[in-house]
Amino acid sequence: MLQGSEKLQLQFGLLTPFEPRLIKKLQPPITDLISTTPAISLLYECVHTCIIGGMLTGPSGYSLAKTCVTKLANFLSDSDQNCEMKASSDLVRRSNARIQVKYIALLALTKIVPTHPHLVAEYESQILESINDPDLSIRMRALDLLSAMASQDSHNAAFAVTDTFHRLTSITCNPLCSSSCPCSHSQVHLRHP
Repeated sequence: MLQGSEKLQLQFGLLTPFEPRLIKKLQPPITDLISTTPAISLLYECVHTCIIGGMLTGPSGYSLAKTCVTKLANFLSDSDQNCEMKASSDLVRRSNARIQVKYIALLALTKIVPTHPHLVAEYESQILESINDPDLSIRMRALDLLSAMASQDSHNAAFAVTDTFHRLTSITCNPLCSSSCPCSHSQVHLRHP
């Protein structure tokens, strides 16, 4: 459930396309929130407001986009420090929080790629590492993001496709898997046109 701050950010995000003057008034406080808030849901709503409100374009859009991408990229690492858990020994909660944070970061970065692909590309290695995440939803989000990056930057597409293919074919499953399992136990052949 959204808290008051997140609801307000959502409303601003919906209004800014219809009232362009709001962008100038909202950009400084939103930039400050993105830079300082420890609340991941508020951070995401602020970034989302910037994206749908058109705040990432224009004279100060580049610096705001850089701030957004840098903050989101911090959540791509696997460290538990990014999960904002209060000294909990519950490993399941920590793991779920890590997955949620990483998922949100990948989702938001995918939305920033159309306007600032070069900023997101700075964190390509972290994004590529997400393909090996044990959680399927993270792997799918990482593939979505890589696909968007490849679509925006044709120079980088060949490298991204090759690296992604090598990472996916190196994933192994249980040694007792069936012969129909598409893991490294079966032969994978590429067709070259």
